[in-house]
Amino acid sequence: VGRVPGTIAGGLLLLWISVDQLALWLGISVIAAVLLSFSRVVLRPSPKNMFSAGFLSGFMGTSSSIGGPPMALLMQHEENDFIRANMAAFFCISCLMSLCMLAIVGRFELRHMIISLPLMPATLLGYWFANMTLHKIPHRILRLSSLLLCAIAGASAIASYWL
Repeated sequence: VGRVPGTIAGGLLLLWISVDQLALWLGISVIAAVLLSFSRVVLRPSPKNMFSAGFLSGFMGTSSSIGGPPMALLMQHEENDFIRANMAAFFCISCLMSLCMLAIVGRFELRHMIISLPLMPATLLGYWFANMTLHKIPHRILRLSSLLLCAIAGASAIASYWL
């Protein structure tokens, strides 16, 4: 539910702030959250936390395309099956919401869909690979891989500020 107002806020923010500046601050926030994940602070998916993570995911995903870290960080201590099922459902719906909002504010056009088509085989291959390896990856490795992916997304956002 939090994804809806977060998506709207992220889309509207694009009308007022530079994407580069926004990417810098969101990248720093993601890196800080990853570092916090190595502390003793443990957040669990509760209605309040899910709303907050959904809002941040919508805000960050729509405004800078890095919407995964808030949800991944919130779910990092859950079982692999729970993480996979919830993240897959969340991203199917939330990505469509962000694309609709980006189209409304003039930041997503047909040409963007066309240039993304070559990525579809890799997406399907990734889905197939995930199905084949889900029960073979220990939770600790999944958690550390998720944190690494979040850190890479944050670092990429920061790097995009200077490129």
